[in-house]
Amino acid sequence: MSEQPRQDRPTATPELAALVHDFMDPERATLSEVRELLMGEGLMVSDGGEIMYQQDRKWLINEVDELIDSLGPSTPVKDLLGA
Repeated sequence: MSEQPRQDRPTATPELAALVHDFMDPERATLSEVRELLMGEGLMVSDGGEIMYQQDRKWLINEVDELIDSLGPSTPVKDLLGA
């Protein structure tokens, strides 16, 4: 199986990228670790002083699940943040 060209590879949405930058080391984090963070009990994401709504969390989990399905759980997040 050949690797997808860089421009055809999925990228993280701005919301997912912000979450990774706020709570993780983008250079080291994998998609699996991002999913674990999102599934955790203690995650309170702030955006302008607001706590993340449950629906927003679901959307991010769905996004990460789709990325895991297409790229694999050990994919480095830095590969999805664009350059």
